[in-house]
Amino acid sequence: MNDPQSVRKVGSRLSYKTLKIKIYEGVIQPLVYSRNTPHYDAFGVAVGLVVGLGAPLGSHMLFLGLMRLVQRFNVVVAFGFTFVVNPLNAIPMYYGYYLLGSFVMGKPAVLSFENFRMTMDPVMESEYFWESIGAFFQLSASILARWLTSAILLAVLFGVLGYAITYLIQRKRLIKKALKMGLEYKSLVKNLKVSGRNSELSPHKEGSEYSEKHTQ
Repeated sequence: MNDPQSVRKVGSRLSYKTLKIKIYEGVIQPLVYSRNTPHYDAFGVAVGLVVGLGAPLGSHMLFLGLMRLVQRFNVVVAFGFTFVVNPLNAIPMYYGYYLLGSFVMGKPAVLSFENFRMTMDPVMESEYFWESIGAFFQLSASILARWLTSAILLAVLFGVLGYAITYLIQRKRLIKKALKMGLEYKSLVKNLKVSGRNSELSPHKEGSEYSEKHTQ
């Protein structure tokens, strides 16, 4: 008979392994093999971080879809960066939100980690995303106020940092690529825009082909 604790440990290892694969495929691979402009990729990172840190767990895809309707960005990368908050780390992350929000608002943090975890159980155990969102907004007003305060601060801070860092990295990568091709950096960026290569699916596809090639 299987020990429940052992089963949970195995399930946890599998979940972390799956998460690592998703991070590689959704974050690292699309950026390394990107055929997009630095702004397009950097904006995708920023959007992913803003949604991941600023939207409740369970609503990430909804907010990502709504933002994609009004702005162009690397949606594959954005989706990958929303996993900054995921079912495996949401409880400790959101308890950190609770503590930070309490500090910023000048109010005492009366909930212990264990009490907070129990309070979040209905959110984490929801089967469908709409149930998760509904359960989240049924939390007490004091928890939601602290969460919202922290969410805004962290989403703005890391969204700006994510954009700036990614832009510099991708710009440096394209400068090297332009030199190899005998082009000026601005000319290469212009070509990428004109050719329509700033499609979010292009880098992912190329990265997948590269990965398959090197794993055979």
